[in-house]
Amino acid sequence: MSKFTVLWLALVATAVSPGLVPGVDAKAPRQSQCQPCSNGNDQEQQYTAGPFHYPTATSVRYATSVGKPTAPPPTYAPAPAEATSLVLPLEYTTWGKWNPWVPNFGQEGVNGRYGKNAWSKMWSLANLPNFPPKTSVFSTTVVPTPVPTSELVFPPKDHFGPSSDTGCCYTFPPNFMFGVAGAAAQIEGAIADQGRSPALPDVLGIIPSMANDYTTDEHYYYYKQDIERLAAMGVKYYSFSVSWTRILPFALPGTPVNKQGIDHYNDVINFVLEKGMVPVVTLMHFDPPVQMFSSLINNLDGLSFATGIFSQFAPTAGNSSLTGSIPRQGMGVDMKKLTDLAKLLGFGGLVELSGLGGNSSSSSIPHNVTFHDAFLNYAKVVMTHYADRVPLWVTVNEPQMFNYDSKAIDGILRAHASTYHFYKNELKGTGNITIKFANNYGVPRDPTSDADVYAADWFNSFAIGMFADPLFHGKDYPVSFKALYPNHTPLTPKDLEFMNGTVDILSFDYYSSTVVSSPVAGDKDSILACTKDASHPLRSSQCVKAEFVDKNGWSVGYRSQSYVRTTPTLLRSYLNYLYTNWRKPIALTEFGFPVFAEGEKELTDQLFDTPRTTYYLSYLSELLKAIWEDGVDVVGAFAWSFADNWEWGDYKAQFGLQTVNRTTQQRHYKKSFFDLVDFMKSRGAE
Repeated sequence: MSKFTVLWLALVATAVSPGLVPGVDAKAPRQSQCQPCSNGNDQEQQYTAGPFHYPTATSVRYATSVGKPTAPPPTYAPAPAEATSLVLPLEYTTWGKWNPWVPNFGQEGVNGRYGKNAWSKMWSLANLPNFPPKTSVFSTTVVPTPVPTSELVFPPKDHFGPSSDTGCCYTFPPNFMFGVAGAAAQIEGAIADQGRSPALPDVLGIIPSMANDYTTDEHYYYYKQDIERLAAMGVKYYSFSVSWTRILPFALPGTPVNKQGIDHYNDVINFVLEKGMVPVVTLMHFDPPVQMFSSLINNLDGLSFATGIFSQFAPTAGNSSLTGSIPRQGMGVDMKKLTDLAKLLGFGGLVELSGLGGNSSSSSIPHNVTFHDAFLNYAKVVMTHYADRVPLWVTVNEPQMFNYDSKAIDGILRAHASTYHFYKNELKGTGNITIKFANNYGVPRDPTSDADVYAADWFNSFAIGMFADPLFHGKDYPVSFKALYPNHTPLTPKDLEFMNGTVDILSFDYYSSTVVSSPVAGDKDSILACTKDASHPLRSSQCVKAEFVDKNGWSVGYRSQSYVRTTPTLLRSYLNYLYTNWRKPIALTEFGFPVFAEGEKELTDQLFDTPRTTYYLSYLSELLKAIWEDGVDVVGAFAWSFADNWEWGDYKAQFGLQTVNRTTQQRHYKKSFFDLVDFMKSRGAE
């Protein structure tokens, strides 16, 4: 074991990154980056000139597609015909496409509690500006065509690539999941087509200067061609989310199931399998139905959403401390606008829904329904229709995000655990269940400072521990959570027993890391003092200073269009931190890089995205070191995203492995896609 390895492991034990070691002795000898080359003798270099020739053309390489299956895919649960008996009776219906200019459908069945008029009214009350969009290209599913060979030619390689300290290439373990990811709200568009009802992301377009999600990549109709393009590049796993409001437009238990929504995702999964790929399905990716917000739904019969968001609706009662703001992905828009919106919508109300529907006798919302009840019912409907073909399920994406009330944390924990028990014990599913944590790894600004190390431990225990401790170990909330949420709902021993062990894979989305220090330099007690002061300016960052600059004034890494910095060694440190604390197989379920001002470049320059290649290959190189040098059990990596898309009110932060012309919906592969696939395949990934 080298001195470097010993030092690195020691730093990991204190949650310190090897890339953030301040105060190194300036007189210390410089570490050699390579061994001297030899020309075979000790003679002085000789200089010669000979006939000049232009470089010869290199041989053309092409991407290799995923092989089509030669046998039926494995199954992981009973077929839908049998499985749906667990949630019967189910009523299936359709609602069609909402047209704001035709408020009355004039058809049979338009009336009634869940009829077409009731469905149309939800959209009318949403009062979305500039809807319907004028830019939609598709209105039916696009028939896929093979990707032309000319699009699959490898680009020129970068001169410098990832290297190993040992001079060899590590390989990925057998059955390592290599894939790409997307999410319904960010890629589908067609938000009011085929029975879908309003979801939370749809209202973001109400905020001035924020782009809407009305069309995005039109993946809802273009999904077959998108999957065709992924398969042609050799991608094995496709991770996507199901839209709750496409499956259950009225959201809650006892309401009809949208047959068009069920058929759509059936076709998505079947086409993924037909192309020799494997589906990974997320149940909720930042797109809960508007019915989940009691402040909105209590006014459904009398107020427009647009008016209510800015003047009428107050946050649901709960803790006033706003401790859930964790930076996420691109979000090139004003973060304050997003956090204000989340407060106004009452994200804490996500679980406190008793009495939904108010006093209106015409309300279509049942009373005394909780988020737990609604989510579990939705999960049962989805799983019983698709679980026979899906090996990995994600219940909730990044549950730490925008939870401004501890009741939301409690409700998500209970909903996740109940979904796990349903899948394993009632459905008898043999696949894996996970919940996908947001990245927010904090490293101490000064690793020699007890206060900064304490601050990093505090920060990380809150960010991950509030979910991971109950779900992985059956342990109560960490001290940091209890201090920041003094009025939290306590977890009883029975609760913890029910939650314990309900995650099969520790899944997390890692984009970048944060430098953490105590509010007052050198004083860890200043953290606890902050928790007792509701007006403290650091409440929103869990009562620690969080920044992107280390003690010596250097940024933690090369910056992108958004907050993301390239921090590969910190990924390795984080993998060690997670595995040390929770001892479960780990999947990196999102990682990606939005190149600065990429959308302002000419197309050829957008496609030659070397900074993104550097990001992906350096992260994966450190991931391999974590596996082989540190003994961390990493089982998968999913790139975000397979194409440029809607980043929660913004199109400027482009994370995609493909460009998207949103006028024509034409896609182009970026160089990083080829480099990523080449790296994975050359190291043994399927």
